[in-house]
Amino acid sequence: MKISILTPNMSSNALGRAYLLGQLLSPENEVEIVGPVLGGGIWSPLRDTNDDITMIPIKTRTLFSYVKYLAENMSSDVIYVSKPLLTSFGIWEIVKSPNNVPVILDIDDWDLAFIVDSIKKGYLLWYQFPGPHNYFKALPDLYVLDKIAETINVPKTVSNSFLKRKFGGTIIWHTRDEEKFNPKKYSTETAKEKLGLPTDKTVVMFFGTPRPHKGVKELILSFREEKLAKRNDLMLVIAGIGRDVYSQRILTLARKILANRAKFIGYIPFSKIPEVVSAADIYVIPQIESKSARGQLPAKLFDAMAMSKAIISTNVSDIPEILNNAGIIISGDQKHITSELSKALVYLLDNPKIITSLGIKARKKFLRNYSFGCMRASLEHVLKTAVGDV
Repeated sequence: MKISILTPNMSSNALGRAYLLGQLLSPENEVEIVGPVLGGGIWSPLRDTNDDITMIPIKTRTLFSYVKYLAENMSSDVIYVSKPLLTSFGIWEIVKSPNNVPVILDIDDWDLAFIVDSIKKGYLLWYQFPGPHNYFKALPDLYVLDKIAETINVPKTVSNSFLKRKFGGTIIWHTRDEEKFNPKKYSTETAKEKLGLPTDKTVVMFFGTPRPHKGVKELILSFREEKLAKRNDLMLVIAGIGRDVYSQRILTLARKILANRAKFIGYIPFSKIPEVVSAADIYVIPQIESKSARGQLPAKLFDAMAMSKAIISTNVSDIPEILNNAGIIISGDQKHITSELSKALVYLLDNPKIITSLGIKARKKFLRNYSFGCMRASLEHVLKTAVGDV
């Protein structure tokens, strides 16, 4: 069966979810990912993938080339649309095949909430009209597409329980390949050495693109708290940091507060993620309670679980239920997260055996509930529903 996955932007991390779906489907199907290039090329971590998924980037600024390609070339058995955005779901609704090709809609974030939170911070003019400046994401079209996505009668997949309650559908978690993400294949000390990290210090890692709701600023500030500020036995690593304005602010803040107790790593190819994660002793996912975070579940949570890492995270979205006794959960309230991060880090630093036991529990939970093996069975049922085989 040929499946075309439509991603809204080949140049952003939106491609990561489309690629994940492709990985789940590709062993039994011919899979291609199609989407507009709304930046400097294919998203850096997926530029050099070597698998059975075909990437078809459409270079365009007006979306005309993209619309033309979809209208003339969509001969697939199933169209899998990633995100209810203008450059994926919206355009497909305009140009969709007259042959009634089955469609599945995937919703992995509440994108409308991201725009609303940005507008609250003063970006109303930026998001009034869709265009290249905002990657064709504007409040009016996102609102309309969000409402259509709630009511449209097609099979849907979502990435967390909040989105399931809002849009319906089947949860396909941000899963990982349990064979590639296997801690037995990596040595923490060797990984540290390759990254230029001291092997005699505890590495605290944040992995991902820094955004205000992801709590990276608060994580850095936690190192100023009295009990943590005195510790010279740890190092903070921020991996996946970009060149955008916010990431550079985070970079400046970390250098000011942490000096040589911090290390920064840019975009990591997908194939290298397990090795980089293996360098961590403690993995921190400090999501802050907000509209943006409520509809999002960090994919990096499953990276850490798969790689048997001790995780500190917050009581936001499905994180408490997913970790449940396999990690440390603190408040996602912005007023308290800094001090709670500091306390949790000190607790783990003083109890190294707990670091090990939490990692073992996290890996077991991952294998039992969130692995490729688990998610492939769920997605296969969705696919059969779409084509009428059930």
